[in-house]
Amino acid sequence: MSVDSADAQFVDSVGYLLVRAARAHRAVVGRGLAKLGLHPGQELLLAALWGAEPLAQGKLIERLQVEPPTVTKALKRMEHSGLVQRSRAPHDGRVVMIELTPAGRALESRVRALWDQTEEALLAGLSCEDRERARKLLAGLHANMLPAAPGEKT
Repeated sequence: MSVDSADAQFVDSVGYLLVRAARAHRAVVGRGLAKLGLHPGQELLLAALWGAEPLAQGKLIERLQVEPPTVTKALKRMEHSGLVQRSRAPHDGRVVMIELTPAGRALESRVRALWDQTEEALLAGLSCEDRERARKLLAGLHANMLPAAPGEKT
């Protein structure tokens, strides 16, 4: 079966290739996280707390740039697993504070090692200059996407 030029143009687009690379990265990280008893995305929540806890749930949502229900669901699961604990802020009972448990803190070195190994596999064969260029390009692509997507209202 041949690919017509419109399909080839789509699958060769930067956006398509970026999504494919991100999915492959997520799959590799996900397999490693499963061995640690974590679900994909939970490591990002843990990383946001390492060195910054306790943290108000609203600040955590802001740092992760995800929807509140996503964080709430992850926190419930992680609280049930004994990785985090939630409490009310002493200064304002409406504010929910998130804090790591010793079990959550104990995962830091293993999660960081997983990310380091995955990063090394991702960048294998690239020179130091190309690695830095990749970081800058991806940061620039991200910055370009911060405003609303084409056709969306800001």
